[in-house]
Amino acid sequence: IEPHIDAMIAAGVHIIDIGGESTRPGALSLTDKEVWSRIGVVLKKIMEKTQGDSLRPLISVDTYHPAVARKALELGVDMINDESGLTSPDMIALAKESGQDWVAMHQLTLPVDPTVTLNDDSPPGELIERWLIERLEHWQTAGLDLNRIIFDPGIGFGKNHLQSLEILRHAGDFRGYGLRTLIGHS
Repeated sequence: IEPHIDAMIAAGVHIIDIGGESTRPGALSLTDKEVWSRIGVVLKKIMEKTQGDSLRPLISVDTYHPAVARKALELGVDMINDESGLTSPDMIALAKESGQDWVAMHQLTLPVDPTVTLNDDSPPGELIERWLIERLEHWQTAGLDLNRIIFDPGIGFGKNHLQSLEILRHAGDFRGYGLRTLIGHS
Protein backbone atom coordinates (compact mmCIF):
# COMPACT_ATOMS: atom_id res chain seq x y z
CA ILE A 1 0.00 0.00 0.00
CA GLU A 2 2.92 2.36 0.61
CA PRO A 3 3.71 2.77 -3.13
CA HIS A 4 0.10 3.90 -3.66
CA ILE A 5 0.34 6.40 -0.82
CA ASP A 6 3.67 7.68 -2.13
CA ALA A 7 2.19 8.04 -5.63
CA MET A 8 -0.80 9.98 -4.31
CA ILE A 9 1.42 12.31 -2.29
CA ALA A 10 3.77 12.81 -5.26
CA ALA A 11 0.76 13.61 -7.46
CA GLY A 12 -0.26 16.36 -5.03
CA VAL A 13 -3.61 14.98 -3.93
CA HIS A 14 -5.40 17.21 -1.45
CA ILE A 15 -7.24 14.52 0.49
CA ILE A 16 -6.63 10.82 1.07
CA ASP A 17 -9.87 9.18 2.16
CA ILE A 18 -9.44 5.78 3.83
CA GLY A 19 -12.40 3.45 4.26
CA GLY A 20 -12.72 -0.17 5.30
CA GLU A 21 -16.34 -0.93 4.51
CA SER A 22 -18.08 -0.95 1.17
CA THR A 23 -21.47 0.74 0.97
CA ARG A 24 -22.14 -0.42 -2.62
CA PRO A 25 -25.41 -2.19 -3.39
CA GLY A 26 -25.46 -5.65 -1.85
CA ALA A 27 -22.49 -5.06 0.46
CA LEU A 28 -22.58 -6.61 3.90
CA SER A 29 -22.46 -4.34 6.93
CA LEU A 30 -19.41 -4.75 9.14
CA THR A 31 -18.85 -4.16 12.84
CA ASP A 32 -16.65 -1.32 14.00
CA LYS A 33 -14.00 -3.88 15.03
CA GLU A 34 -13.99 -5.41 11.53
CA VAL A 35 -13.65 -1.98 9.93
CA TRP A 36 -10.82 -0.96 12.26
CA SER A 37 -8.99 -4.23 11.61
CA ARG A 38 -9.02 -3.33 7.91
CA ILE A 39 -7.86 0.28 8.18
CA GLY A 40 -6.01 0.68 11.49
CA VAL A 41 -2.54 -0.40 10.35
CA VAL A 42 -2.81 1.42 7.03
CA LEU A 43 -3.99 4.58 8.73
CA LYS A 44 -1.13 4.47 11.24
CA LYS A 45 1.39 4.12 8.37
CA ILE A 46 -0.11 7.06 6.50
CA MET A 47 -0.10 9.23 9.61
CA GLU A 48 3.54 8.32 10.37
CA LYS A 49 4.58 8.90 6.74
CA THR A 50 3.00 12.35 6.58
CA GLN A 51 3.78 13.52 10.13
CA GLY A 52 5.46 16.90 10.21
CA ASP A 53 4.91 17.57 6.49
CA SER A 54 3.14 20.93 6.30
CA LEU A 55 2.21 20.28 2.65
CA ARG A 56 0.82 16.80 3.26
CA PRO A 57 -2.63 15.86 2.03
CA LEU A 58 -5.48 15.93 4.50
CA ILE A 59 -6.26 12.49 5.86
CA SER A 60 -9.92 11.51 5.99
CA VAL A 61 -11.60 8.37 7.32
CA ASP A 62 -14.75 7.16 5.60
CA THR A 63 -16.97 5.59 8.27
CA TYR A 64 -20.34 5.73 9.97
CA HIS A 65 -19.04 3.92 13.07
CA PRO A 66 -18.40 6.30 15.99
CA ALA A 67 -15.81 3.91 17.51
CA VAL A 68 -13.82 3.90 14.25
CA ALA A 69 -14.07 7.67 13.98
CA ARG A 70 -12.83 8.09 17.56
CA LYS A 71 -9.78 5.86 16.99
CA ALA A 72 -8.99 7.66 13.75
CA LEU A 73 -9.22 11.05 15.44
CA GLU A 74 -6.91 9.81 18.21
CA LEU A 75 -4.34 9.09 15.47
CA GLY A 76 -4.68 12.69 14.25
CA VAL A 77 -6.78 12.45 11.08
CA ASP A 78 -8.06 15.71 9.66
CA MET A 79 -11.63 14.75 8.91
CA ILE A 80 -14.31 12.11 9.16
CA ASN A 81 -16.41 11.30 6.09
CA ASP A 82 -19.66 10.12 7.67
CA GLU A 83 -21.78 8.24 5.12
CA SER A 84 -24.70 8.23 7.56
CA GLY A 85 -25.06 11.99 7.28
CA LEU A 86 -23.99 13.00 10.78
CA THR A 87 -27.29 11.76 12.17
CA SER A 88 -26.11 9.49 14.99
CA PRO A 89 -26.10 11.14 18.44
CA ASP A 90 -22.71 9.52 19.15
CA MET A 91 -21.25 10.85 15.89
CA ILE A 92 -22.67 14.31 16.58
CA ALA A 93 -21.12 14.33 20.07
CA LEU A 94 -17.80 13.21 18.63
CA ALA A 95 -17.94 15.88 15.92
CA LYS A 96 -18.62 18.52 18.55
CA GLU A 97 -15.72 17.51 20.79
CA SER A 98 -13.19 16.78 18.04
CA GLY A 99 -12.72 20.15 16.39
CA GLN A 100 -12.11 18.37 13.06
CA ASP A 101 -13.98 18.70 9.78
CA TRP A 102 -16.90 16.35 9.21
CA VAL A 103 -18.45 15.31 5.89
CA ALA A 104 -22.19 14.66 6.23
CA MET A 105 -23.52 12.65 3.31
CA HIS A 106 -27.19 12.36 2.40
CA GLN A 107 -28.32 8.78 1.86
CA LEU A 108 -31.41 6.67 2.28
CA THR A 109 -29.87 3.28 3.14
CA LEU A 110 -26.46 1.90 4.12
CA PRO A 111 -25.32 -0.17 2.36
CA VAL A 112 -27.10 1.12 -0.73
CA ASP A 113 -30.35 -0.61 -1.54
CA PRO A 114 -30.96 0.18 -5.23
CA THR A 115 -34.70 -0.38 -4.78
CA VAL A 116 -34.92 2.54 -2.32
CA THR A 117 -34.67 5.91 -4.05
CA LEU A 118 -35.97 9.42 -3.63
CA ASN A 119 -39.64 9.91 -4.46
CA ASP A 120 -40.16 11.00 -8.07
CA ASP A 121 -42.99 13.37 -7.08
CA SER A 122 -40.57 16.23 -6.29
CA PRO A 123 -37.28 17.39 -7.78
CA PRO A 124 -34.43 15.52 -6.06
CA GLY A 125 -32.65 18.72 -5.12
CA GLU A 126 -35.70 19.94 -3.21
CA LEU A 127 -35.93 16.68 -1.25
CA ILE A 128 -32.26 16.83 -0.33
CA GLU A 129 -32.55 20.51 0.59
CA ARG A 130 -35.38 19.69 3.00
CA TRP A 131 -33.17 17.02 4.62
CA LEU A 132 -30.28 19.48 4.79
CA ILE A 133 -32.41 22.20 6.42
CA GLU A 134 -33.57 19.71 9.09
CA ARG A 135 -29.97 18.57 9.68
CA LEU A 136 -28.72 22.18 9.93
CA GLU A 137 -31.30 22.91 12.63
CA HIS A 138 -30.35 19.74 14.49
CA TRP A 139 -26.60 20.44 14.22
CA GLN A 140 -27.07 24.01 15.42
CA THR A 141 -29.18 22.83 18.37
CA ALA A 142 -26.44 20.31 19.20
CA GLY A 143 -23.88 23.13 19.22
CA LEU A 144 -21.84 22.03 16.22
CA ASP A 145 -19.60 24.52 14.46
CA LEU A 146 -21.18 24.59 11.00
CA ASN A 147 -17.92 25.89 9.53
CA ARG A 148 -16.51 22.42 10.08
CA ILE A 149 -19.29 20.55 8.28
CA ILE A 150 -18.99 19.65 4.61
CA PHE A 151 -22.18 18.57 2.84
CA ASP A 152 -22.19 15.69 0.34
CA PRO A 153 -25.53 15.20 -1.48
CA GLY A 154 -24.70 11.49 -1.83
CA ILE A 155 -24.73 10.85 -5.57
CA GLY A 156 -26.08 7.33 -6.11
CA PHE A 157 -27.04 6.82 -2.48
CA GLY A 158 -30.82 6.54 -2.74
CA LYS A 159 -30.93 8.33 -6.06
CA ASN A 160 -31.49 6.76 -9.46
CA HIS A 161 -29.31 7.78 -12.42
CA LEU A 162 -31.58 10.62 -13.55
CA GLN A 163 -31.95 11.97 -10.01
CA SER A 164 -28.17 11.86 -9.55
CA LEU A 165 -27.67 13.74 -12.83
CA GLU A 166 -30.20 16.37 -11.76
CA ILE A 167 -28.41 16.80 -8.43
CA LEU A 168 -25.10 17.25 -10.23
CA ARG A 169 -26.64 19.92 -12.48
CA HIS A 170 -27.71 21.90 -9.42
CA ALA A 171 -24.90 21.02 -7.00
CA GLY A 172 -23.90 24.68 -6.67
CA ASP A 173 -27.30 25.46 -5.16
CA PHE A 174 -26.33 23.65 -1.95
CA ARG A 175 -23.61 26.23 -1.27
CA GLY A 176 -26.38 28.70 -0.48
CA TYR A 177 -26.74 27.01 2.91
CA GLY A 178 -23.32 28.20 4.03
CA LEU A 179 -21.60 24.80 4.01
CA ARG A 180 -18.80 23.60 1.83
CA THR A 181 -20.08 21.05 -0.66
CA LEU A 182 -18.36 17.83 -1.67
CA ILE A 183 -19.47 15.71 -4.59
CA GLY A 184 -18.30 12.16 -3.96
CA HIS A 185 -19.04 9.86 -6.87
CA SER A 186 -17.66 6.59 -8.17
